[in-house]
Amino acid sequence: MLGLEVSLLVLLCCAIAPVAVSFVKQKNKVDMILIVVLLGHFTLILLRLFRYSDVSVDFTAGALDIFAIVGLAVISSQVIFLLYLKEIRKFYTFPAIVSFYIGFGLVLNGNVVGFLIYELSASAVILYVLVKTGLKNRNGILLCLGIFVAINAVANSIFIIVVQSILRIIALSILLLGTSGFVDKFLLYDKSEAEKVRNIWISHMVIKEK
Repeated sequence: MLGLEVSLLVLLCCAIAPVAVSFVKQKNKVDMILIVVLLGHFTLILLRLFRYSDVSVDFTAGALDIFAIVGLAVISSQVIFLLYLKEIRKFYTFPAIVSFYIGFGLVLNGNVVGFLIYELSASAVILYVLVKTGLKNRNGILLCLGIFVAINAVANSIFIIVVQSILRIIALSILLLGTSGFVDKFLLYDKSEAEKVRNIWISHMVIKEK
């Protein structure tokens, strides 16, 4: 399992790198929030690596542990990313409020159902909105991010470790295809738009020759 987690870490670093480069060049807030989201997933992988390496990272209060705390932070950051993307500013505090009550419930009664419902419902909305927006705007990062978030949520709701790891590898591979530009270049390639650009370029060349 340790090797699988290391593979996940490498894949995630490869997925983050193009987003980080884009942020450095353009200072785009969407890139910044996306990096925060992915660093949350990075933290979860590190925590699992520590656990499989017998390094103690335990903190528990009822059913609330370090994994639940970071998990709630990751889910909330994903929701905030969606809210920022769609410019729904008045609900920015909503994820924090929901996370607080779910965390409080984990401490009091140890019931993880609320956590799973929050993660799966939020991920379903994120999947729908980001895939729809990504296809409409021919944006491979948004498209693949939506799929990545949904597959990760499904993986977290399955308690078979091998299946979880396989699903996470699939999710990160899809995310990498999006952030690397592969999806934009080969799957969302707009032939009609490219033809228009080509025709404009040819017409300019003809004018120059005259």
